[in-house]
Amino acid sequence: MKTEKNFSLYSALTLLFSLTFWLASNLHAQNIAITDDDSYTAHSSAMLDVKSLTKGFLAPRLTTAQRNAISSPATGLLVFDTNLGSYYFYTGSGWTNLTYGTASDIWSYSAPNIYTTNLNDNVGIGTSSPLHKLHIYKDIATTDGTDGNFIDIQNSNAGTGVISGLRFFNGTTANTAKGGIFYQDRLSYGRGDLILANNPTGASGNVTATDARMIIKNEGTVMIKPPSSVPLNRALFHVENAGGDTVFAVYSEGVRVYIADDAAKAAGSRSGFAVGGFSLTKGLTNDFLRVTPDSTRIYTTDTIKGFGIRNISAFAKTSYMQLTPSNYFIGHESGINTTTGLYNSFYGYMAGKTNTQGSNNTFIGYQSGISNTIGTSNIFLGYKSGYANTSGLSNIFIGDQAGKSTTIGVENIFIGYQAGKSNVDGNENIFIGDLSGQVFTTGTYNIGIGTWSGYSLTSGNKNLMLGYASGCWLTGSNNVVLGSESGASINGNNNVMVGVQSGFNVTGSGNIIFGYRAGVNETSISDKLIIDNSDTSTPLIKGDFSSDYLWFNGKVGIGYTANPTYRLYVQDDQVSNDNPAIYGIHAVTDNYGIGVRGVGKWKGVKGDASSASGTIVGVHGEATGAGTGNRYGIYGFASGGAAAYAGYFSGNVHVNGTLSKTAGSFQIDHPLDPA
Repeated sequence: MKTEKNFSLYSALTLLFSLTFWLASNLHAQNIAITDDDSYTAHSSAMLDVKSLTKGFLAPRLTTAQRNAISSPATGLLVFDTNLGSYYFYTGSGWTNLTYGTASDIWSYSAPNIYTTNLNDNVGIGTSSPLHKLHIYKDIATTDGTDGNFIDIQNSNAGTGVISGLRFFNGTTANTAKGGIFYQDRLSYGRGDLILANNPTGASGNVTATDARMIIKNEGTVMIKPPSSVPLNRALFHVENAGGDTVFAVYSEGVRVYIADDAAKAAGSRSGFAVGGFSLTKGLTNDFLRVTPDSTRIYTTDTIKGFGIRNISAFAKTSYMQLTPSNYFIGHESGINTTTGLYNSFYGYMAGKTNTQGSNNTFIGYQSGISNTIGTSNIFLGYKSGYANTSGLSNIFIGDQAGKSTTIGVENIFIGYQAGKSNVDGNENIFIGDLSGQVFTTGTYNIGIGTWSGYSLTSGNKNLMLGYASGCWLTGSNNVVLGSESGASINGNNNVMVGVQSGFNVTGSGNIIFGYRAGVNETSISDKLIIDNSDTSTPLIKGDFSSDYLWFNGKVGIGYTANPTYRLYVQDDQVSNDNPAIYGIHAVTDNYGIGVRGVGKWKGVKGDASSASGTIVGVHGEATGAGTGNRYGIYGFASGGAAAYAGYFSGNVHVNGTLSKTAGSFQIDHPLDPA
C-alpha cells in the first residue's frame, strides 16, 4: 500500500475506512508495510515495517509540558520533546530520555573511537551530576570486597606477563604517558603483580612495566626500586611527620631513622624509634627496642636467653652477638661454647670462643682468649692477646699479642705490643712496654717497664728492669737495672745497675754500678762496685766486695765545703774540744799495729799548728800502756844520705824527762855559744 505526501480530513477518513475494510478482509495477515516501494514486502519479524529511501519517520512532537500532560501514557509510548530536543519513552512508571542533549550533540564516532561530541562534557554513571570527566556512582553496602563500586579492566589474553591497567599523561604531546598502574599476569587464575610505574625520561616514550617503582608481588611482598639515574644520596622512600621532617628514609645503600633531638619534640612515649610487643587482644605491651636522642635500649622478657644476633646460613649458623644477664658476647663466634661460665664479657671475632666454664673474664680483640676453657678473672685486650691461655687465672694482657703463649700462668700483667708474648707458665710477672718480656717463657716476680725491657729474659726470677731496653738480653735472677739499656747483657744474678747504659756489657753477678755508661767497658766481672758518669776505665769510685777493697780516683773532702786540694781533705770545725779530725787505730792484742802511717818523698807525716794564744803543738805523740817493753811517744828513724837524722829540730827543744842513747854522747850547744 502506498502513502500520499499530504492528507486532508476527507482523505484521512477515506484512508481510515479503506484500512478498516482491508484489515477486515485480510484478518489473517501477520504484518504491515508502509512504503513508497510497491515491490517491498514487510519483514516477517515486524508487525509494522516502514521503508523509504527518501523520507523519515516523524514521531509526535510535544513540548515538555505537553508530554507530561499526556493522560495515562502507555508503556513504550514514544514522543519527541521539542524543549529538550530529545526522544522520550514511557517505562510504565516515568519518562526516560533516550539520548540526552540535542540529537547532534551527544556521542561522536570516528572509527574506532567513540567520544562525547562536546569535549567539555562530563560523563556520569549512576549519577546525573558528575563532578569530573568520569564519575561512577553506586550505593552498595557490601564490605567484604565481594561486590562494590568497581571498574573491571580485563585483558582477555591469558599469556604470562600480559598487562592491563591505567596510564596517565599531561599535556598534548603524543607518546608521553609517563605514569601508570599496571596489573601483570604471573600465574594461573589471573594471579599477578600490581605495579605502580613512573617514567622519568624527559623525552617521548610511554611508561612501561620496566619503569616499575613499586611492585606488590602476587605472593604479597612489596618491592620499591628506583631508576638507575637516582643518586645514592636521594631517598627511595621516606616518611615525613606533620612538620615536614623526614623520620624514616630508605636509600639504595641503607636505611635511616631520624629521631627528633629537640627535647620538647623528643618527649613522650611515642617519640624516638621503638619496636614493641602486643598481647593476644592486640593491645600494646612493652617496648623491645627503643632509640631516643639520649640512649638506645633493648628490652627482653627472657632472663636467660637475652638478646642475640646470628647469621642465617643454611650450612653453618654462627653467633655474632649474645647478651644475657650472665654474659655479654659480641663478635663472630665469641663465647659460643660457654656452658656454665658466668659474668664474662667477650668482644671481637672468636674472642673466648672455646670458653666453657671460665668466669669473670673480659676478652676484647680478634681471637683474644680464644683458647680459654676454665681460666677465670682474666683481662685480655688486643689482637690475639691471651690467645693460648686455657686455665690461667687473674692475668691482665693488654696489647697486640700480649701474653699470647701463656697457657696456665697466673697473676701476670703484660701491657704493650707483644709484651710477655712467649710466656707459658710464668707467674706474677709484670712487663709493660712494646716487646717487653717478649721472649720470656717461665719465671716469677719479674718486673720490666719500658720498650724492649727484659726482651730476652727467658727463665729468671725477681728481676726489676726499668727503662728502654733495660735488661734486654738479661739472663739470671734478682737483678735491678734502672735506665735505658742498663744491664742490657747481664748473664748473672744479684746485680744492681742504675743509669743509662750502666753495665751495658757486664755478664757477671753481684755487681753494683751507678752512673751514665758506668762500667760499659766491663764484661766478665763480679762483686764489683763502679760509680761514675762515663765509660772510663778509671771510675771515680771502684770497689771489690769479695776482698772488701774500695778505690777513689779523685780528691775527697770531709767536712770541707770547697774543692779539696788533697786526695783526702778532712776538716773539723767543732770548738772547745780536742777530737781529732782524723783518727787512726789499729788495735790488736799481740802488741802489733800501726794507727796512722804516712809515706812521702819529702815528708811522710807533717804536723802544723797555728794559733794566736795558748800552747800549740805541731806533732803530739803519746805512748802508754802497762807491762814490759818500751813506750815511744815519737819514734824517728833515718838512714842513708849525707846525713841521717832520726830527729831534727829547728828551734828550742824542751825535754821533760831523761835523755838516753844506746852509744856515744850528747853534745848540747848553747844558742849564744854554738860549738
